[in-house]
Formats: sequence, C-alpha cells, structure tokens
Amino acid sequence: MTPLTLRTLRFALPLLAAASLPVAGCGGADEDEVPIDQIQPDKGVVSLSDAEQRGLCSWATEVAKSELPPPGTQVQCGGLTISLQPLGCVNPTSPSCTATVAEWRGCFPAFAARIGDDPCLILSLQAPGALSEFLEETPGCEGMGPCGTTMP
Repeated sequence: MTPLTLRTLRFALPLLAAASLPVAGCGGADEDEVPIDQIQPDKGVVSLSDAEQRGLCSWATEVAKSELPPPGTQVQCGGLTISLQPLGCVNPTSPSCTATVAEWRGCFPAFAARIGDDPCLILSLQAPGALSEFLEETPGCEGMGPCGTTMP
C-alpha cells in the first residue's frame, strides 16, 4: 500500500504540492519568477501571471519547509503510516477563491503550521469539503474556504 503523503495537500496546492487546494505549477528553475514582495498585495491569487504564480509558489514552498516536518518523516496516525514528501506548489486556482496575495500571505503560514503541528490531520482533509472547512477554521484564513476547493 502506498503511504499517504503531504503531497496529497497540493493545492492542485498546490501548500500547501489534492482532497486538495488547486495547484498551479511552479515551473522550472530557468523560468522567470516575480518575488512575492514585488507582487501587488491587493491582487487576487487566482489572477496572477505565470511569473507571479511561480513567485507565490516559491514563497509557499519555503513557508512549508519551515512549518512542516522534513520530507521522509514517517508519522503514525491511528495505525496508518504517513510518509511525508516534499510539498509541491500551493497556489489556489479555483475561480471562487477571492483571496488577495496579502490575505494568502497571512493565511498560508497558519494553515501550514496547523498541519505541521498534527500531520495526521491530512487524513481528515480527504473528505469532500473538509479542506475548505479546515481553511475557514484556521486563524487568518476566515473567508478563504473557496480557496480550498477545485470546484468553481
């Protein structure tokens, strides 16, 4: 049986690399990227250019590295072993997500910290709507539930 991984939480996660937040790809190392500090804070995360998406992705990947257990960590969750993998890009892509870059910068670290504090939460976020609800319950992420779904 393949272990569940944090890659499951790619906001298709990209965070978070899908019961997932939708993810825009980070692109290759040779592609242009706009650093997050150079993106207008009031710009919607779903309306970013490709280069801005890569910048947001790079920022989110660094946040995930600081908040989540390192790749390769194995966690026991109710008799299941979860093997944590590197998290892929975590840019929301659902058109119903109205979060701005500034709002996402406030939300995503808190979201990642909650998962980092209890990686077994990954299991409960697989149910339909669970990730959106989890976002809504995360301090700093209120009103961002639609960013946790792939449904418009």
